[in-house]
Amino acid sequence: MARLLVESFEGAGYENSDPPVADWTETVGDGCTVEPDSTAVARPTNGGDQILEIISAASGYQAQAERDLGSDKAVTYTRVYVQIATGHSINANGEILELFWGFDSTWIQPWLVDLYHDGTDICFRFQYHTIGGWSADYSGYISEDTWYCVEVYYNATAEEWEWKIDGVSEGSGALVDAHALGLKLLYVGKINSGNQQTGTTYFDLVAIDDADWVGVETGAGRTTHNTDAFPLGVNVGMSFRM
Repeated sequence: MARLLVESFEGAGYENSDPPVADWTETVGDGCTVEPDSTAVARPTNGGDQILEIISAASGYQAQAERDLGSDKAVTYTRVYVQIATGHSINANGEILELFWGFDSTWIQPWLVDLYHDGTDICFRFQYHTIGGWSADYSGYISEDTWYCVEVYYNATAEEWEWKIDGVSEGSGALVDAHALGLKLLYVGKINSGNQQTGTTYFDLVAIDDADWVGVETGAGRTTHNTDAFPLGVNVGMSFRM
């Protein structure tokens, strides 16, 4: 049982530490920025001096950082601190901006976390791969310029999933029929697809464990959040847009 990845974006570029597996790589399209040495906003508690800043200034281009874990990890607990800056273009029903997601070795995605507009406001949307396609679960409405600790548990062996915001479970359930082998590739940022919008997002304190939740940093994150957007546990079947 081990911590598979710890990345706080300290020093020049990526820490690439604990453990020292394959380096991070970047995909940066025209009009976009991927900056792992940013000091643009105050960091979350224990977030050190730097964060990852991703500016998606052109909706049709990619802006992402990628990390290869080396092999399929059937059981993973992934934690990413996320903040969306004021000034994004996620303003209409169905518009999205992707945040972080994974692939297995066969290029099946186990899960995906993005920002989603439900026609009233923005929330986090967690999509998980099951029944040969995608289903979704939604958080309550969120605020700009606020750090959130988003965690995803995916178990391809026990065939179950759960996700949390600031240590509070937002939903859980079973994987049914065909699903991913686990997590091999972690992507942070946005890809070119569907109703992708523009905006600036910040990330910090990325960690993946294979045995337990990484958890909220002491004193960091919000302890309460609005849950008016959708009832917890509502799953909506959908096709992933690539």
